[in-house]
Amino acid sequence: MPVKHRLLSSGLRPIRQAQSRSHLRERQRDSTSNTFDRNRPETARSALITGAAGGIGSALAWQVAGTYDELVLVDTDKDSLNTLAEKLPCRTTVAALDITATDYRSDLVKLIEKSPPLDCVFTFAGVMHTGTIRRSTFEDLVRVIDINLIGTIATVHACLPYLSPGSSIVTASSAIESIAVPRHASYVASKAGVYGFTRTLANELAHEGAGIRVSAALIGGVHTDILRNGSFAEDEDRAGRADSFDRRVAHSSAEDIARAIVHGQKRGSRVIYAGADSRVAALLSRTLGRYTQLPCI
Repeated sequence: MPVKHRLLSSGLRPIRQAQSRSHLRERQRDSTSNTFDRNRPETARSALITGAAGGIGSALAWQVAGTYDELVLVDTDKDSLNTLAEKLPCRTTVAALDITATDYRSDLVKLIEKSPPLDCVFTFAGVMHTGTIRRSTFEDLVRVIDINLIGTIATVHACLPYLSPGSSIVTASSAIESIAVPRHASYVASKAGVYGFTRTLANELAHEGAGIRVSAALIGGVHTDILRNGSFAEDEDRAGRADSFDRRVAHSSAEDIARAIVHGQKRGSRVIYAGADSRVAALLSRTLGRYTQLPCI
């Protein structure tokens, strides 16, 4: 049965008030889902998911819907967010925000302050660009960095003051963050940046004794539309590249990846290997050296 939710535009104007259906939440909690911690505190908690409109972000929302009292779902695709929120068995706050916008951080803070105490941040907004550096526009290359890396930093920086001991942060890096995959230079660079940022943040917070768990998810090939919906250099065969990605790289479902991420998050793993090929890629970088060239995707 659909659940009412709050929808906020980029201007943060309330559209509908989220109301939980307790019987649905209890049914979710009593299921075999491994995401519900029966020893969790009785106080209400919320989780933030960026990039929640589809792919791994949407799968994460389903995976943790029985764990948190409210999910704060952020993406640019308002309609898809709306559809997702109607189906989830928990309270939701939905906001169509551009992660690259100047006022993104302030708008995000307003959302957090209106929700139950923030317990987990999943930063999964991401895009891809396919094309050699020479053939790509500067704007296409930089957009990937702005969304994948700067967007992650902006989200984490805005949320940190609202996280308390026992809470967690999970960022989306990639299994190819240390591999020189032709035609994906900006994606590799952005995910390497996310990995370095996340590992450094984990060390800083541990040194401070903050009690906040920080995890970088090294995500392997997954069946989503991230490549197909991304930008392409003019000389690229969109259909051919997408087909090659689906056949040669996308070995896991978004649901499988989400389960691995939540499992690692609950364990407090600093590095989460999400997907079988994620460990293979890590082994390659250790044995052959970082940024070893692989065949084109």
